[in-house]
Amino acid sequence: MFGLDQEIASLASTRPIVALAVALLLGLRHPLDPDHLAAVGAMAQGSRRRSGVIGLFWGAGHATTAIALGVPVILWGAVMPAGIHQGVEAFIGVVILALGARLLVRHGSGELHRHPHATPRRLREAYGVGVVHGAGGSAAVGLLILAAIPSHGIALAGLLVFSVSAAVAMAVVAAGLGRGLSAVPSGATGVIVCAFGLWYLAAAAVGAPYPF
Repeated sequence: MFGLDQEIASLASTRPIVALAVALLLGLRHPLDPDHLAAVGAMAQGSRRRSGVIGLFWGAGHATTAIALGVPVILWGAVMPAGIHQGVEAFIGVVILALGARLLVRHGSGELHRHPHATPRRLREAYGVGVVHGAGGSAAVGLLILAAIPSHGIALAGLLVFSVSAAVAMAVVAAGLGRGLSAVPSGATGVIVCAFGLWYLAAAAVGAPYPF
């Protein structure tokens, strides 16, 4: 998705309204990253409302990390060391793999049918997964684009717009994703998520800055 982000970034301008519009577009596109879809797809199994709430909590976690990392990037030009970033990407692969494996276990035990609602524990999990994703993937590209805005005030406002719009967009995406996946056997979804997690982990381990 980097190509699309770069196309959006090419619209950037020093004019505040344009800069904020670019941040909005980046945020609305951000949930479509494959690793985000894989993670949320493993958690959003059920009604549109339940899945949408899970997506919103994922987005809240993602926004927490994006803002925590984005402020130093914008104000002081801080950059995450390459080694740490690679470790974060590898950990994201582990998380996705664990979500897929857990989905397979739940499918085998029938737990998905006994707990059809978005329980507080599931919402905390979605928030935590979002926190992890906020430190990796194409979020770094979005932060660097915002950091290039000359005015710190506008850049910080853009960071907020990016974070909030990504959270809202993920809620919408998750609602549709959960509803669509409800027609797919959860075991099959678990196998796909596990395979993607393994691939993502392997790609990150060999040094791909963002394995997609």
